[in-house]
Amino acid sequence: MNETTEEVVRPNEPEVESALDELWDTDNDPVIEAQVEDTTTEEPKVDTPVEKEETVLDYNPLLESLSKELKYMDEEVKISDLEELKTLVQKGKDYDRKTAKLEELSKSEELQWLDAKAKENGMTRKEYIEAVKTYEKEQEKAKEQEEIEALMDGGMPEELAQKVIETNRVAKELAAEKAKMKEQEAVKERELAKEKEQERFLEAYPDVEIKSIPNEV
Repeated sequence: MNETTEEVVRPNEPEVESALDELWDTDNDPVIEAQVEDTTTEEPKVDTPVEKEETVLDYNPLLESLSKELKYMDEEVKISDLEELKTLVQKGKDYDRKTAKLEELSKSEELQWLDAKAKENGMTRKEYIEAVKTYEKEQEKAKEQEEIEALMDGGMPEELAQKVIETNRVAKELAAEKAKMKEQEAVKERELAKEKEQERFLEAYPDVEIKSIPNEV
């Protein structure tokens, strides 16, 4: 029996390695570039306003300092808040105006006449005023009594005559009170008009002091 020997042909190893290198060489592969259109749109930037933090001021040190400095009747004036401080400032401004009005009133002819009459009778101004009021009341009573007697002389009963005179007196008092209230309202309106006039003047001429202006002006 003859045995045949098969020859195994082995590939050349360097050639195989070269072929593998060419197969796996990606540098030689064609590159397909795909251009993808960007469909996204950028949203416009909106500037967001920056909120400012509210600054809270502490006025307590100022109020405490003013409370120690301000005096009224040798006592400290306690200022608790800004509203009270505003009120005090407004009163201070009104003080100059009221002082000027009092000075103007003290120099008026009416008060000068009253002081002269009080001095003639050896009285103070208040005493003289009270004496005049008492005299007027006595004169009014005497006049009413005369009117009552006149009605009685005409045949009217005394009780009815007294009621008539009393009714007339009440009517006169009401009329006088009404006239007084009307006069007070008129005076108040004149004062408000004068204050507004002074405010307009100060706005136009802030450097001029009202007290420096003569009363005639």
